[in-house]
Amino acid sequence: GILLFIGACGKSAQLPLFVWLPDAMAGPTPVSALIHAATMVTAGVYMVCRLSFLYASSTTALIVVSTVGLLTALSAAFMAFAQTDLKKVLAYSTVSQLGFMFVAAGTGNWVAAIFHLGTHAFFKACLFLGAGSVMHALEHEGSHTPGDITTMGGLARRLPLTHGTFLVSCLAIAGIFPFSGFFSKDEILAGAFTVHPPGWPAIYGKVLWGGLLLAALGTAFYMWRLYFLVFRGEARSDAAKQAHESPWTMTLPLVVLAAGATVVGFLGAPHLEHPELPSWTHTLSHWIEPSVAAEWNASGLPGSQAIAGHASDGTIWTLMLIALAVGAAGIGGAYLFYGRGPSKTVARWVDGWLGGPYTASKHKLWFDEVYDAIFVRPFRLLSRGLFEVADRFVIDTIAVNGSAFVVGIFGRISRWFQNGNVQRYLVSVIAGGAVVFAITDCRRPPTFEVDIVGNQVRLHAVPGSGVAGSSAKIAWDLNGDGVKDVDPTSPSGLLDKRDVTVSGYAGPITMWIEDPITRQELKVTKTISLHADAAAQGSK
Repeated sequence: GILLFIGACGKSAQLPLFVWLPDAMAGPTPVSALIHAATMVTAGVYMVCRLSFLYASSTTALIVVSTVGLLTALSAAFMAFAQTDLKKVLAYSTVSQLGFMFVAAGTGNWVAAIFHLGTHAFFKACLFLGAGSVMHALEHEGSHTPGDITTMGGLARRLPLTHGTFLVSCLAIAGIFPFSGFFSKDEILAGAFTVHPPGWPAIYGKVLWGGLLLAALGTAFYMWRLYFLVFRGEARSDAAKQAHESPWTMTLPLVVLAAGATVVGFLGAPHLEHPELPSWTHTLSHWIEPSVAAEWNASGLPGSQAIAGHASDGTIWTLMLIALAVGAAGIGGAYLFYGRGPSKTVARWVDGWLGGPYTASKHKLWFDEVYDAIFVRPFRLLSRGLFEVADRFVIDTIAVNGSAFVVGIFGRISRWFQNGNVQRYLVSVIAGGAVVFAITDCRRPPTFEVDIVGNQVRLHAVPGSGVAGSSAKIAWDLNGDGVKDVDPTSPSGLLDKRDVTVSGYAGPITMWIEDPITRQELKVTKTISLHADAAAQGSK
């Protein structure tokens, strides 16, 4: 379960694998609205909920999921406080809301996780497309930094439809009744407050609830800071003063999404005993119920234990009021500091006691710098080393240029020999032949073969291979007196036949070979025994 969740951390931008999502905001706003807010990044949440039967068997994995989700919700909310790029604020908001979903999944509140996934898709897609409408209006008036919220202001009067839908989405994400975010966030908070997974510390659910309240307060604050800086106060640039509403092809989807962000929350209303709400207000939970685990599957449990915690109507109403008050407090704080534009008080605090937290938020807790030092620079150094050694030296210098150099050297040497001088060619052929023959002669030393048949000894001279061996002069001593035998029928007057036969003789036989080139005479002697196998004859 933990290993699967690590994959979900990369897919759904959880700590510490969230840094890609804000950088992906460089893409078009429709892509951000669809892929980076509503569909792709929520796949990790869907996976955990779809594998609820697995995670219900490991509350250890679930405490990891919920803890990472809480830390992500808090840290992303903190990073959004000081951002001045319109889409970057929404990107960190997406990361934070994904943290809410994972806390819901980590507490076994599968329905709340999917519920918030759906409501978030409506209001966050509307916010991203609204940001695109704002940027389009400013860019149309010549702004070179259409995403910089410090150059906006006063756009509520100039972009009324964009402003209205953006306002609805900000109310929804802040958890204000009756918008959808109120219901889905309340389900997550209530689920964390009442859950008691086996093996967890007794108060850990309350810890998660408190941490999520703090994240919800931050969400309301930075989203309404964004709203006030963009739409309220006075215009802070010429482009903002001259902006006008986007065409209906851009505003119509905003209206549809804002309507969804207003009403879809009623499909997941809380389960109250008094008053008893209509069954259609629980459509989502009834639909999801057959697909998710309802009981803990951890081994060693006495009987079956339901995952969902039980809360009375009073507890539910109290938790809803607290969540609503937290959202309202975040909006009030944002209005106090940014209701009329950039605050001089905040600027003074930033230069003073608030400088450290502001810098940490502005630099996104230095995650990019840490990753650059730990991963990017060492990898770049390794790549540079491989490039210089493996690519440039081994491949380019040795393999490519080295082989070309060797071929070039042999080419120059060959051109010195192959220059058209026939005499030089002839000398080369003769010298090469001499080397070949010399090597051949060295491979087979002179000797003679002995074959004994009865009392006859048949001798065959083997003077060596090559031309030198075939033209060598031979002489025999067949009677062991140490003197070359005479043959009157031979031109040399000596017995120089290559094949001779001796009858009934046993004793030493000698063969002399005269090399026709060096004129050196070699002498080979073997002792013959008629009663021994020829292969065992000694030689010297």
